[in-house]
Amino acid sequence: MNQFGEVYNSPETFDALAEGLRTSKAVCVHWTDGAGTLYNVLFAYPEWAGGAGDSYPLCVAVLGRGSYTFDFAPAEAGYVAQKLGVPGAEAEQLRELIAETLARRTRTTAIKPRSV
Repeated sequence: MNQFGEVYNSPETFDALAEGLRTSKAVCVHWTDGAGTLYNVLFAYPEWAGGAGDSYPLCVAVLGRGSYTFDFAPAEAGYVAQKLGVPGAEAEQLRELIAETLARRTRTTAIKPRSV
């Protein structure tokens, strides 16, 4: 997290999102790509899925752009761009955010407060 309360792609962000999903089933972050793009991104386990964990789909919504329920980690930025309605450069960083969060969501992590 930076001094403005925005999150960016980092191992700490991926771990914190995964931990937040384990405990509350929904997390909304103020995300930046570090190049001037700023999105509110919601991660949630849909009610119809019946739970949370590595065997459940993850709904990702970029407010004002689009949303999609991912059953797997997206391998290509173009897929994320198409599903979430974001441009290519931003889609690659969002692809990384989604893929890394999905990969970590069943791991146990200790979240340490970060000083700003």
